[in-house]
Amino acid sequence: MRTFTTKGTGTNLERFTTDAGIDYQFNTGHAYREHRTGPDSNPQRAGTIDIVEDSIVDDIQQLLASGVTLPELKSANKPLVQIVTVNSVKIVYRVGTVGGVVRISDYWALP
Repeated sequence: MRTFTTKGTGTNLERFTTDAGIDYQFNTGHAYREHRTGPDSNPQRAGTIDIVEDSIVDDIQQLLASGVTLPELKSANKPLVQIVTVNSVKIVYRVGTVGGVVRISDYWALP
């Protein structure tokens, strides 16, 4: 399990980790909650924040190793949307880079 640092609270909570020399930033306060589609969208169904975000980093590491290039999140660019299965729950996440940091702006569970 990776070590995460935090900044902010509530819906403004951000979490950070570094793996294989790559910095990651999660918009955890927005993502790790029930979304407007209802309780089935809550990533808690897949496990703790650490488990879900650690699994997302693992998935991104596999993408990068396979040669996928993450989009730079500028005004006209859209994030890459991926799905990772965590404890039998499919988690959708949005990812791109900002200034060399891998930024996961949102994630949610599929029903």
